[in-house]
Amino acid sequence: MDRGGTMRRPGPEDFCLRFSALVDSSGLSDRQLADQSGVGHATISDWKKGLNLPQSEDRLLRVVRACVRAAERRRAGLTEAQRSEREWTVLLSSAKSVRDNRISPDRTSPPSAPYARHTIRDLSPRLLGIHRAVLPAGDIEPTDLPELTKYLTRVHDHRLRAVISSVKDGGSAAFALLTGESTTGKTRAMYEAVAALAGDWPLIRPEDAEDLLRLLTKSTIQPRTVLWLNETQRFLYGPSGQRVARLLISLLDRASEVLVIGSMWEHPYLSEFLARGRFPDGHASVRDLLEGPATARIPVPPNFEPEQLGRLASDDPRLEAAAQASGEDGRLTQRLTGANELLDAYLHGGLFSPVEHALITAALDARRLGHHRPLPAVLLEAAADGYLTDRQRPGDPDWAVTALNNITSGVRTDGSRTDIRRTLTALTALRQRSGDLGAYYEPEDFLVQFALTGRWQVEPPRTLLEVLVRHADPQSARTVGFYLQGIDYYRDAARAFQRAVMTLGDAYSGSGLVEIIHQVDPASTADVSRWVVEQVSGGEGIGTLLETLKDTGADDARSTLLAHAAVIAADVDTWSSVSVLRALADEDHEAAEAFALRAPAAMTFDHPDTLWPFLTALTETRCASAAAALAARPDLVTFCEQVTLDDPEPLGFLLDGLYEAHAHEAVAALIVRDPGAHCRLTDASGVALLIQSLWYCAGPDVAFEWSGRFDPSAEVPEELAHIGALRTLHNLLARNPALEVDLEVGEGVGFLLEALHGIGADRAISQLLDRDLPYRVPFVAREPLGCYGFAHLLRAIEPLAAPPYWVLSSAPEGFNSFRDLDLLPETPFRTTFIRMVDRLAHAPTDDDWQVILLLDVLEAGDARDAIEDLCRCTAAEIPLTEPLIDSLLDKLRRLGQDAAADVLEQRLTEANLVRTPLGGFRHLSNIGDANIARLTFGLSADGRPADHWGWADICGHRSDTTPWPQP
Repeated sequence: MDRGGTMRRPGPEDFCLRFSALVDSSGLSDRQLADQSGVGHATISDWKKGLNLPQSEDRLLRVVRACVRAAERRRAGLTEAQRSEREWTVLLSSAKSVRDNRISPDRTSPPSAPYARHTIRDLSPRLLGIHRAVLPAGDIEPTDLPELTKYLTRVHDHRLRAVISSVKDGGSAAFALLTGESTTGKTRAMYEAVAALAGDWPLIRPEDAEDLLRLLTKSTIQPRTVLWLNETQRFLYGPSGQRVARLLISLLDRASEVLVIGSMWEHPYLSEFLARGRFPDGHASVRDLLEGPATARIPVPPNFEPEQLGRLASDDPRLEAAAQASGEDGRLTQRLTGANELLDAYLHGGLFSPVEHALITAALDARRLGHHRPLPAVLLEAAADGYLTDRQRPGDPDWAVTALNNITSGVRTDGSRTDIRRTLTALTALRQRSGDLGAYYEPEDFLVQFALTGRWQVEPPRTLLEVLVRHADPQSARTVGFYLQGIDYYRDAARAFQRAVMTLGDAYSGSGLVEIIHQVDPASTADVSRWVVEQVSGGEGIGTLLETLKDTGADDARSTLLAHAAVIAADVDTWSSVSVLRALADEDHEAAEAFALRAPAAMTFDHPDTLWPFLTALTETRCASAAAALAARPDLVTFCEQVTLDDPEPLGFLLDGLYEAHAHEAVAALIVRDPGAHCRLTDASGVALLIQSLWYCAGPDVAFEWSGRFDPSAEVPEELAHIGALRTLHNLLARNPALEVDLEVGEGVGFLLEALHGIGADRAISQLLDRDLPYRVPFVAREPLGCYGFAHLLRAIEPLAAPPYWVLSSAPEGFNSFRDLDLLPETPFRTTFIRMVDRLAHAPTDDDWQVILLLDVLEAGDARDAIEDLCRCTAAEIPLTEPLIDSLLDKLRRLGQDAAADVLEQRLTEANLVRTPLGGFRHLSNIGDANIARLTFGLSADGRPADHWGWADICGHRSDTTPWPQP
């Protein structure tokens, strides 16, 4: 019962959470529970994950009895409701009733997938995520104006409607994803396009990743259906994200006349999902979805052009006021929704009371820490209390409910406003049905994107951390765990990881848990490792867990996991398959060969990234039979005949893998399509890789004969015209990629320079150098790799500026390429190199990450004087709040710069900062001299070093991690 006195009937989500809590209390794995109850472990897992409800009371009660017996043996504290069989039968009946009633929800409540069969015309635009336009100053009432303002179509609208038209005309299923900043009109564009072209199609709107999983695994999506995934990142994060992505790929591959439509911010979400080269690669399947042939990524610009604003003549005062306020920047949509005003009010005060501001900040910080689901009032109340001072805390027991109503309704009981011009609110209340007082709350997405900019390094109050540890939904537990580990709350992190392992079988969380217990309680490493391996259900993260078990010496658990992974090859993702294969090859080549023969049977060739890592691993592990079997598959050639040619990087990796596996027919099928003539040219790293791969595929004789004098301006010699790889390489270079590549990522530019130099493409090199690389390649680009990119580019240019033959034969003794620049011979590259070194000498030294990378560059160039100067300045001046200060200190020691390291350590000591076991520094004032040794166990709730604890303290109190509470 909530505070308003209204009884809320428990639904499927309540059953899932309460059942999961009971299983957690039992301490049994799904397989152990299956053995004791006679109910299949997969069925129990589905009940825990909310994928299904028990079909009969008898099966449920058998599992409940087994859980209660096990919990009593462990002396775990169970409530009367958890022990009562009648309570469980009533709960199951209620959950089934609520589920069945969702087939026809009222039109004012958010529809629950997969049962909703509304069309977009049946639904309120606001329920679908469209911001209402704010009212201009004056006496205008909301009822005097239509709900939506006039809509102006732009370039992205035409692209979106072309995709929908193709699907509607009987075409294959497609995923239209609109990308851009918050509040740029992405959702409105989706609404207008679907309403115009597919307005009579049923629209399914899943609530979250678990809801979408149920839809994709338990239901059939019929033709002529719209799957609405606004804020798509919510469905792709967390342990379920990879599985959701694979199921969506399967849907898009097999279905026709199905439209999947969604939206996503380009930064940080899209850029994070598409990032490559990370290990572990937690987003491989998501990237396959977002880059797949059925996905159309359509960017939405943040501003309107002057000509477009001129076409917006309207008698709607909301549009007129927003157009005038947008001025020269053209950011009409942000003004129309009031987003900028809301952001200013939150950051600079004047609109919200301290209590209201604390509730909003708690919701924002929860999202920052990885919790993507809406929060119920009871949790926001508990979390927000830590943001208030003693003087600010109210005495009213209903303070949080009152403040949340004030924020979401836009008006307080005294008539004062909390919204922007009676329209935009900082929090939105979500209810399953009208009249439901048990609402869940989520922050306005413009605040999430921009208000958190200055909070990424701010440690939230303990109240929020405790809420997330105890109550975070399992999908968020892994992210919360890694955050807590990073700020030294090891015990809380272990609890969060344990929750994710127990409820989802998440291998990444298992790896984090083993690492922490090995740190604080090394004698229990074998026990926790064995427990984790029993819980892990397979799939993503197995490779990471195998590495952790190896590093911590948990050999028995690693062998068990390895044997298990080798059996369930079909359930292991590509990157984990590679890790399993390499681990097997280290111990038993025959077992590795058997695994390598089995694993590809479950592979579907839908993107190069699902194939080339395994091909490369087959070559590295010398699994010749498996490589031959894979190369002989007919669908491999078919895949190469159909794979998209737009992205050069995966194409390059794929060509390398196919060539090494002797899949010559597949190589020929890909090359004959002339990827060099069709790939995009902006990705310097990708273009470089494709150049090197095509050169390699042309054959060693050609590479040796023509190395150093490849001229794309001339025709391919007649005697080599039959070599397709050489021909498509010629076509690629003829498109002048050096003039097209994006210089923002200097690492890619360095790779391209090396690739061009390797084949002797002097004309392309000159084109690249003429683009003023020393100052157009940034030190800090869109991500930290920008600084590393400058370093890599400098290393690539150095051999051109000071060729090795000159350094070896003509350089004076003791030549230092960074110090003795005047000794360099006159070459076309000398000026570029000197200008880059000059910029390096004037680089800022107040960022630890940047300094570490600059030291890498100087070390590679043996610039001893420059290293000493940089270390001396950095040690004396760098802010001690930098997050990688411990890594910088280690770097100084490794370089032999002990004097600078001593200075930095002295500064840290004087600032009362001491090093923690897993990295980072903490204030000694919060620790005390006598407690430094206790840092091994992390921090306790009060921020001081924790007392001794270990695995027994965690595994013996599993019931302290409680399910998601209901208001």
